[in-house]
Amino acid sequence: MFAPKRSIQDSDTYTLVIFDICIPGIAEWLHHERAKWQRHSDTEALGQNHYALIIRSGRAWELTV
Repeated sequence: MFAPKRSIQDSDTYTLVIFDICIPGIAEWLHHERAKWQRHSDTEALGQNHYALIIRSGRAWELTV
């Protein structure tokens, strides 16, 4: 088991959006949202057909501008 090195209350704020690309049009929507957020976001595969769009906000947003 892994324990965080700092409290989650001390961490930056993120928004997590889950996409199921089996649904028609969702893959395009994921690409559109990723392009819109550009350097303020990352994608992560959660499985064969599911992806998370991770959007940094709060202090993390200010630090990357």
